[in-house]
Amino acid sequence: MSQPADFAAGLGREAALREARRRLAAAGLEEAALDARLLLCAAAGVTPAGLLARPDAPLGAVAAARLGGFVARRLAGEPVSRILGRRGFWTLDLVVSPDVL
Repeated sequence: MSQPADFAAGLGREAALREARRRLAAAGLEEAALDARLLLCAAAGVTPAGLLARPDAPLGAVAAARLGGFVARRLAGEPVSRILGRRGFWTLDLVVSPDVL
């Protein structure tokens, strides 16, 4: 696994989102904006609506560390669905593990 991409605790959600998106886009990932949003929401334990409602809410130390780990894994080429352990399909939320093809 890659080294965590550090994010500072106390950084606002929107600022963290911009930084995650920038790092993923710089690596040439086509879906950098979507990936960054999904990873940030999972790391911070918020919904996309919660992110929009409180963009300046600071990331706690645990959420910042989790986001750094998620971004590092994505930069190493791991799919978002594997990082999060789930994948949306129509109205279903499917569990994803290394055992899935």
